[in-house]
Amino acid sequence: MAPGPTDAASSATPSTEVPLFNALAVRLAAFTKLPLSDPSFSLVLFLVLVATAGFGQYIFYAWDTSPAVIWPPAGIALAAVLLRGYKMWIPIACALFLAALFSPSNPSFITIAVATFAQTFAPIAGAYLLKRYGFDGSFSNMRDTLIFTGLAFVIAAIAPTIIVSMQALTGALPETLYVLWTRSWAGRLLSILVLTPLLTSWIPWRPFGLNNLWQKVEIASAFGALSATLYVLFWTPLGHSFSFILLAGLITIFVWMALRLNVRAMILGLFLLAAFGMAGPLLSPQLSETPLNQRLFSIELFTILIAPIFLSFAALTKERRDATELLKSHIDQMEVAMQELNSKDEAKNEFIAILAHELRNPLAAILSSVELLKLGGRNATDSPALLKTIDEHVRTTATILDDLLDISRISQNKLELSKETVALCDTVDRSVATTQFLVHARGHTLSVTKPPEKIYLEADPVRLEQVFVNLLNNAAKYTDPGGRIEVSVAREGKVAMVRVRDSGIGIPKHMLSRIFEPFFQIERKKYGSAGIGIGLSLTRRLVEMHGGTIEAVSDGENHGSEFVVRLPVPVYLESSTPVDRRTLQGGRALKHAKHARTILVVDDNEAATNALGKLLRMRGHDVEVAYTGTEALEKAGQFHPQVAIIDIQLPDLNGYGVARRLRDEEKKGGTHATLVALTGYGQNEDKEKARRAGFDHHLTKPVGLKEIEVILRKIPPTS
Repeated sequence: MAPGPTDAASSATPSTEVPLFNALAVRLAAFTKLPLSDPSFSLVLFLVLVATAGFGQYIFYAWDTSPAVIWPPAGIALAAVLLRGYKMWIPIACALFLAALFSPSNPSFITIAVATFAQTFAPIAGAYLLKRYGFDGSFSNMRDTLIFTGLAFVIAAIAPTIIVSMQALTGALPETLYVLWTRSWAGRLLSILVLTPLLTSWIPWRPFGLNNLWQKVEIASAFGALSATLYVLFWTPLGHSFSFILLAGLITIFVWMALRLNVRAMILGLFLLAAFGMAGPLLSPQLSETPLNQRLFSIELFTILIAPIFLSFAALTKERRDATELLKSHIDQMEVAMQELNSKDEAKNEFIAILAHELRNPLAAILSSVELLKLGGRNATDSPALLKTIDEHVRTTATILDDLLDISRISQNKLELSKETVALCDTVDRSVATTQFLVHARGHTLSVTKPPEKIYLEADPVRLEQVFVNLLNNAAKYTDPGGRIEVSVAREGKVAMVRVRDSGIGIPKHMLSRIFEPFFQIERKKYGSAGIGIGLSLTRRLVEMHGGTIEAVSDGENHGSEFVVRLPVPVYLESSTPVDRRTLQGGRALKHAKHARTILVVDDNEAATNALGKLLRMRGHDVEVAYTGTEALEKAGQFHPQVAIIDIQLPDLNGYGVARRLRDEEKKGGTHATLVALTGYGQNEDKEKARRAGFDHHLTKPVGLKEIEVILRKIPPTS
């Protein structure tokens, strides 16, 4: 019987069935949707299969092309299943049944039925096999292409095997079994290798995606050269005379397309080879003395031979190209990362240098003042001024270290705010008072404008004051002596605004976007020490943690600058009704206890321990000192202190161990003592560790007498 339609269709499922190859469907949908609905697509598929099957039957019988078989329905049917799913079996079966029914060979009914079943089952089974082995329909990698080309040989054999087996069993073989099976298999294999990739890669239509004129010229040249070579080879008498040269040129063009163009171009080129090669002998059979069937069969075998080779070659080239682009992208990323690393390394070195400078400045002043005190003696007239200098620079050093710790805590999300109801104007007043000395020292005029009504916020009063102190210090520092600083507080709707404006050196406009970056500094050599570049970064982080924003405004250098802080006003605090002043002060209105305490000071730094002990004795307290953990436990048993100030890093038993031992003794009936941890570690986890060890309070070095007395005043006199 005549070759029957061989198409793969989907099983009868509702039209909402997901296509067989989700990856293929997603890839196609990324460009555009197929313009036809399922019924319309099915109708078009039915008509195309009937037409191409009739065309193949006509060529085979009318032109007597055996063993060459031209059977387009095999590749078209498989492509239809891949594009639309198993449900396409219905139009495929109908079309191939109709084609078999009107075949010129007048087959029997059983032959028609078996041929229809075989050629409908083949694409369904083929689609299943492709899915089973992971074919994604892209033809853009070697694995995908090898799976398809390898399974194409199997899929093409399904229908011929079923049909020929039936004919052999019923004794209806029109020719020898070998000839009948091989010619049917070869015709279907050619169709699958050429038409299925063409349809799945070009439907729906989308352009090549050419980006420049050279690419357009190159692809036009490639297809022009291919078309010209195929025309001369198959359509003119020169093809017989110069076949070797033309075939060499054809292979060269395919190599060019594989190396320079994409896989879709190669698929189109292979289709042109099959189309030109088959059409030439059919339309111009007189060009060669070789019988038509032999010429067609030779072209068929040639196409079957080179199609898998160049499909794989194009896919391999595409993989290599993608790998090269990926490698280049990774190299670019590595170069960017190296530049960032170098930049960070330079920033780190610069930061360390600046930090060393900032720490040396106050230490130099402290050292000089100490030397002057030694030379001048205890009764020197300038002793108060020198002591004031020492105190100021010690606190400056402590402030630098505190800022570093704060920025570290924020970057690790470990800084927690202790929010409470705060009167914004009172916080601004305290900030102004804190910076008053620096402002007056530089001869600035400071004005504060506040609204008549109170503005209440939910904020951490200490951190909020830190924000405004940083801004005021910067304004005072970077404004020439005798300058002007203005602070204004206002409210706009549900937002409270604090503006700090100065008549100072201003900020270059191109620096405004970077002014809040950590460790970023504008060159301000004439203003001496520029800090370590974290003040504004810390300020912004603290404002953002309160749910607010901060903005820097400046008209450029020497035009002053303005910082605008915006903070949300909670709905329940929108009323300006005053609340308890103790709440507004953060509960820090403490009573000054005048009772002497018995205090044990423990630190392995003997000089620091003795100095602190002496200060506490001068305040009227009874003090004992210890330099090791063991000595501290011994003296605690003899001295029974009310307060123990214990350094964590002790040479034998650390401070945590001392605290635990003291708490254990207390449980056995010993004297209760308020334990204060004294350490250079101030992270939240350090405080938590101290609390678990039994400490009541935590102080971070350096610590002055003022901080210790704050804790002492919290202890009831009966302790």
